[in-house]
Amino acid sequence: MQALDSSVLKLTSIVASRWEIIDLIIVGTTKSNSIKMLPIVCLLWYVWFSKSDVEKARRIVLNAGLGAVLATVVARLIQSVFSNRPRPMHAENPDYVAPYGVDLQALENWSSFPSDHAALAFALASAVFLFSRSLGIFCLSWAAIVSTLPRIYAGYHYASDVLAGAFIGVIATLLVNTWGRPLVCWLHRIVQRLEERQAPLFYTVAFVASYQVTTMMDEPRKILRTLYEAMWSLS
Repeated sequence: MQALDSSVLKLTSIVASRWEIIDLIIVGTTKSNSIKMLPIVCLLWYVWFSKSDVEKARRIVLNAGLGAVLATVVARLIQSVFSNRPRPMHAENPDYVAPYGVDLQALENWSSFPSDHAALAFALASAVFLFSRSLGIFCLSWAAIVSTLPRIYAGYHYASDVLAGAFIGVIATLLVNTWGRPLVCWLHRIVQRLEERQAPLFYTVAFVASYQVTTMMDEPRKILRTLYEAMWSLS
């Protein structure tokens, strides 16, 4: 994996910091949740309201939600339990060239392995693939090219971080789809009753949930981290 990471960084260094406009576009992608995640989330809404095989469509969306939660939790646990892996921008790696527009102080105390962005994006994209191969290929391609590759280019992750995150995301969704099917069916019955009886409440909660997924729960995570640091400083 170290050879792969080094080779990919050398490839990115060919372009990085040569053309400012290219750097700013690619790095800007990493900062825009609307670009990174929103298209995949929108397609999950499309699947939810699909008229073909409604029961399957809605179970797939619930599968996506559970798979995303599982993938994100596993990725964060690995980051927390295993030794910290500095990001390329912080590791003084000779193969890394910082592109224009990168904040070299960003995520300085966060381990880079595995990529939770990749875990979440590929968990959701894999669920779409279970419903429609064509839509799924689009989502998987988006997750690879738009959601994660710019993070390698910017120096937030090594290639192996992204590959590990993608693996976690795909496996999480497949596990939920197989071993977690009884849970998905049970949850679907509850959701169906709630939608029928309290549609305004249901879709309000669903909107908030999809918004948090789109933004990678950025604000709640910042709040929790601030509280954790405050409690740690008092102990």
